[in-house]
Amino acid sequence: MTARTKIINLVTILCLILSTALMGKTVFKLGTLAPQESTWVNYMQMMIKDVQTQSEGEIQFKLYPGGVLGDERDMVRRMQIGQLHGGAMTTVGLSLIQKEALVFQLPLMFESNEEMDYVRDKLNARMEETFDKNGYVLLGWTDVGPAYIFSRHKIQSKEDLRRTRIWGWTDDQIAMALFREAGINPIPLSISEVMPSLQTGVLDTVPSTPLACVALQWFSRVKYMMDLPLSMSIGATVITKKQFDKLAPAEQKLLLEIAKDYHRKLTLKVREDNIKAVEALKQNGIELVPVSEETRQEWEKIALGVRNKLAGRLYPQQLQDEVIRLTQEFRSR
Repeated sequence: MTARTKIINLVTILCLILSTALMGKTVFKLGTLAPQESTWVNYMQMMIKDVQTQSEGEIQFKLYPGGVLGDERDMVRRMQIGQLHGGAMTTVGLSLIQKEALVFQLPLMFESNEEMDYVRDKLNARMEETFDKNGYVLLGWTDVGPAYIFSRHKIQSKEDLRRTRIWGWTDDQIAMALFREAGINPIPLSISEVMPSLQTGVLDTVPSTPLACVALQWFSRVKYMMDLPLSMSIGATVITKKQFDKLAPAEQKLLLEIAKDYHRKLTLKVREDNIKAVEALKQNGIELVPVSEETRQEWEKIALGVRNKLAGRLYPQQLQDEVIRLTQEFRSR
């Protein structure tokens, strides 16, 4: 036997060993815009490790953070053609799968995290069913945080905001509707284009959560934060039903249990880190700009106009009515 033949045989044996080792394993490729080392990615990695350990390696994951696979629209498209099996996304990406998720991001809808949790828990079964009908499994909800306006300019009114070069996420139908209702023309860009645009002056203003503003380094290009959260930004992790159905029933149960537990923990951690992020922003010279009661009422009127225009168009009127009913139910407890 020649040396070349021995090498070929050895390679063949190794390939057989590797293919045997992977036989029966189910691999989930997940994408997310969350940066490496961010709170979201850290918890996703802990969840992945736990699932792989408890399934004795039968359930495997490959995580692609930092938007390396494109914006959330790109990730959804990759899931549709089987290049990806899931994503940890904001409601912007989730709405490209099913639009009902947008009701959780309606401007000035929720007065507290507890109120949002109450509504989300009550509607969770409906959301799971809607995702299922569209070919996806909902692994769990989490928070992105309260969304504020960050700018190089001091923003105290709607008129101030109109004079800025503000970013609008291309696929964010709620934010775009809010800006239009306020008579503001945002510059539509993907998330990956925001930092270069801040650096070059194409943008001078961005809506963001405090934690995301820090994680994405946008804070280094702004000076002020308008102290009025215009919406509660949330997200979720979904996987394709096609890949999920490859798991044995016991494996499906295990994955769902672990995922929901980690998403609950992640939600609490994100809320804690958003509070810390505000302090970090202030320490880095970001000034919080208070808004008057008159300005707050003006934005509430704009938010109401947005809800009236979107209900029945992006999602059922009945669903929005139910969200409002549940918020009132929570407040009257």
